[in-house]
Amino acid sequence: MAKTQARSRQGDRQAKAQRAELVQLGTARQRLAAQQERPDPHLWARIVAQQQVAEAELAKSQQRKQRAEETYRAAFDTCERACCQQRTLLRELEDLKGKERVMYELEHAKDQVMTVLKLALANLVMWARDTYFPATYAHATWQRLVPFFRLPGQVVWGAETVEVELRPFNDRQLNRDLETVCAQVNAAQPRLPDRQRLQFQVRAHASVPKEPMGSRSQS
Repeated sequence: MAKTQARSRQGDRQAKAQRAELVQLGTARQRLAAQQERPDPHLWARIVAQQQVAEAELAKSQQRKQRAEETYRAAFDTCERACCQQRTLLRELEDLKGKERVMYELEHAKDQVMTVLKLALANLVMWARDTYFPATYAHATWQRLVPFFRLPGQVVWGAETVEVELRPFNDRQLNRDLETVCAQVNAAQPRLPDRQRLQFQVRAHASVPKEPMGSRSQS
């Protein structure tokens, strides 16, 4: 817009100078015409030619000035629209600021810990299935394996061994599978971190005690 204004002012100055020149040429022409004797034809022709040139230059200057003013008005309108949009945006931002709600950052650390623990448990169950369960459980899911891991029983802590006695199922097939799992564990002779050997067995129905004895503890 500044360049457009500068061109418009320059056009004004040129037009004023050309109008002043035309006035001077017109005055000179009138003086020649008012003389009693016949004016010099060469001087008259020169003045007329200069008037024509000045009029043509004035017309060009006016056209340039008009174009500059149109460009200036277009630029001003564009600027005004942009300012209007900016004011509207600022008002909308103020409205949103008045309606904004307090945002709270969620703490995902506990969820991540639980996810890791669940994944570790699932991996442990799948490892136990692949290592100790019969071949018929090769593709068993957690729903099928969970009864084995929820069996109640007793734990007896010895000097070198830790014996786990599991309460049997009320299903013969499940009890046969449980006995197979116990046999597989005992054959592998796994050891706890304190080097004690872990042993599993299925409690016989007739030997179920009414109360824990000695160093036995419910698990």
